[in-house]
Amino acid sequence: MKLSPKHVLTGLALLGALVIFYLKTNHIVFAEHKRFDDDIHRLRQVDASLNQDVLKSPFHLIEDYDRFPEEINALQKTTEELGGAIPSFTPPAGRGLIQQKVNELSQLLSQKEELLERFKSQNAVLNNSLRYLPVSGTELIEATAGDDQGRELKAILNEVMRQVLVYSLRTDDESAQEIHVSLSKLDEWRSRHRDDAQGAALASLAGHVKSIVQHKPRVEALMEQLVSIPVDQCLEEMQGVYDEQFARAMRRADLYRVGLYLLCGFLVVGIGYTIFALDAANTHLERRVAGRTSDLSRKNEELRLEIAERQRAEKLLAENEQRLRLILESEPECVKLVDADGILLEMNPAGLRMVEASHFGEVLGQSVYGIVAPDYHPVFRALNEAVFQGESRIAEYEIIGLKGTRRWMQTHACPLRDTAGKIFAQLAVTRDVTESRRVEAELAYERDLLRTLLENSPDQIYFKDRDSRFLKCSNALAGRFQVTHGDDLVGRCDFDYFTDEHARPAFEDEQEIIRTGRAMVGKVEKEIWKDSDGHKVTWVLTTKVPLQDKTGEIIGTFGISKDITAIKEAENKLEAVHKELLHTSRQAGMAEVATSVLHNVGNVLNSVNVSCAVISEKIGKSRIANVTKVAELLIQHADDVPAFFASDPVGQKLPHFLTKLAQRLSTEQAVVLDEVRLLAKNIEHIREIVAMQQSYANVAGVQEALPVQELVEDALHMNGAALARHGVKVIREYAAAPPVSVDKHKVLQILVNLMRNAKHALTDGGREDKQILVSIRRRDDHVAVSISDNGIGIAPENMTRIFAHGFTTKRGGHGFGLHSGVLAAREMGGRLAAHSDGPGRGATFTLELPINPPVTATPLPSKNRH
Repeated sequence: MKLSPKHVLTGLALLGALVIFYLKTNHIVFAEHKRFDDDIHRLRQVDASLNQDVLKSPFHLIEDYDRFPEEINALQKTTEELGGAIPSFTPPAGRGLIQQKVNELSQLLSQKEELLERFKSQNAVLNNSLRYLPVSGTELIEATAGDDQGRELKAILNEVMRQVLVYSLRTDDESAQEIHVSLSKLDEWRSRHRDDAQGAALASLAGHVKSIVQHKPRVEALMEQLVSIPVDQCLEEMQGVYDEQFARAMRRADLYRVGLYLLCGFLVVGIGYTIFALDAANTHLERRVAGRTSDLSRKNEELRLEIAERQRAEKLLAENEQRLRLILESEPECVKLVDADGILLEMNPAGLRMVEASHFGEVLGQSVYGIVAPDYHPVFRALNEAVFQGESRIAEYEIIGLKGTRRWMQTHACPLRDTAGKIFAQLAVTRDVTESRRVEAELAYERDLLRTLLENSPDQIYFKDRDSRFLKCSNALAGRFQVTHGDDLVGRCDFDYFTDEHARPAFEDEQEIIRTGRAMVGKVEKEIWKDSDGHKVTWVLTTKVPLQDKTGEIIGTFGISKDITAIKEAENKLEAVHKELLHTSRQAGMAEVATSVLHNVGNVLNSVNVSCAVISEKIGKSRIANVTKVAELLIQHADDVPAFFASDPVGQKLPHFLTKLAQRLSTEQAVVLDEVRLLAKNIEHIREIVAMQQSYANVAGVQEALPVQELVEDALHMNGAALARHGVKVIREYAAAPPVSVDKHKVLQILVNLMRNAKHALTDGGREDKQILVSIRRRDDHVAVSISDNGIGIAPENMTRIFAHGFTTKRGGHGFGLHSGVLAAREMGGRLAAHSDGPGRGATFTLELPINPPVTATPLPSKNRH
């Protein structure tokens, strides 16, 4: 069949239409579609990552602000590429809509870039204040004194720190108002304490707190603005526009495909093969499109799930990082990171305190070898090298803080690896062991002292458990038991070496100590040894005390026994000698008693002689003879007595004369009566001295509770005439004192003798200003009477002999008075002491009398009165 031009034209037209329809059906380029779609997803991922970095930066989870410009640049670059990569199959109207979204996205990114710069600036200031506040606040609290002013400041600082922490976690107006109130309290405190040394530091801390309150809302506002910029929404809308255009293109392709099918129907006879080929190509194309569409949907879902999972993981990571940072900051031990060269990369606040750094900037990037003491550089170098070879090590070394303080540190170090398994730092936990090393040194020193004591003490030292078995013994005890070393006695007891006569009481004493906790001090024990038929007997002086553990529980006993066998044997020999000498000593003492009686009576007789002389003088000079003359005169005028008194000049003067005579005689009588009473006292004193010495060997004198002042005044009165005759001035210094229980006549004997000696010392000294100072004062359970003079004094070589029997420095003295006085003072439970700064500087004798006398007052045998 000949084809007509019409047919040819129709065929050509159909062929051309077929070609056009076929080209329209396959005009969608899926590579362009995939690239455009991937670009949109990449933009959404980068934007999500940027938002996450922004959200993490206020919590110090990211400090590398250089990532922000990279992400912004990546977004802008991808957006520019996206504008030139719109698929060619997109119709002009759709292309315009997509280009409009691209332009809108560019504007949003520009806005985000501007906000991001402002955010970086504000967040840097906020983070600087947040880092400074805990360090400076802790240092201020630790440096604050413990008085009321310091406690008030600590309370304000703790409140500010707590409120800032709450504000950093939850920013609201109520928290900001609380912080402003606390800052007002701090300002008020500073105004009241303007001279406080921490004023500048407090002002700096207040400035940082105000900076936090000022910048935290701004940072959060900028962060919310950054996150709220609808970049993702714009991309999603762009994705929707593009998907719609893609769907329209696909529908147009389907329409052209229908037309292609119709054309193929017309050409089915002529181009059957072509129809089958086109059908196969179309089927394959549909499958590819369906597969690609399914793949895209599945990848979109996977990407969505991946984004959600990544967001959840990043949130969890942020929480964990925050928790880890809080743990490290509150950890009491030093946690640090050190690189292979010893450069410090990180350190927690506890470590900063150990190295005496006020903030991390002082040590960041510095070599650890600048802190480690030079002698321990090899130790730390070996530790660091071992860690970077993959080992975990423990080491101890000494450091020198930035302020010069030396500390001993114990470090547990291990390698820290990156995700590729490469060691990039040493992770070390370091604790201060200075105190423990000091305690160990003290314990070692005490162990050395104990070992030296146990090895070298001549006394027997031992420790026993609750069953009275030896735990530790000295070498002296080991030698006594004839064993090589004290450890050979461990587990043994007294029953292994002594008979029950000694071992049983010793065991019962130790059990009593364990039961009651009361010590046994200075007990004399008789030891009878086993395997000696009772012939080996030793004596020890033993002290035992409870042995306690660190909780105070009694776990045994500790004892010291001193061998006194030689002393006991010497005592037995002395007892025999004592009995032999007793009789001889008794006879010798009789002569001493007689001498003492004569001396003491002689002292009193001096006062008797003075009193007799005064009475004799007063009677010799008395006007009593004038009474006889008056009587004779009255007898002569007995017949005219009234006229005699009225007209006679002599009679007129007689009443006035009688009045004066009566007054003079009354004065003389009083003086004589005083001397008579003194004379009676002295005679009574002589009688008591004789009676006391007569009964001295059998019965003690009568103890009476007497006022000390009265005794002293009686003694002064007995010596008053002699003192006045020699021009001696008596000065009295009496303090309040309770009565003393003493033998009155013994005390008077001592005081009279001391005052008489003082008078002689003043007379021999030749001074014109003769003075005796008599003082009374209380000393604990005694009353002290001191008699001081400014006489000739006592030579140092005589101070140790003045109380010896027979020693004297006076011309015509016998050396009995002070000797008998010191013995009498001892018998009453008191003492007599002397003091002098040397010749010409006077002397002081002090008699101490007991307020409460001893329970028994048995007089010393005469053989001891030397």
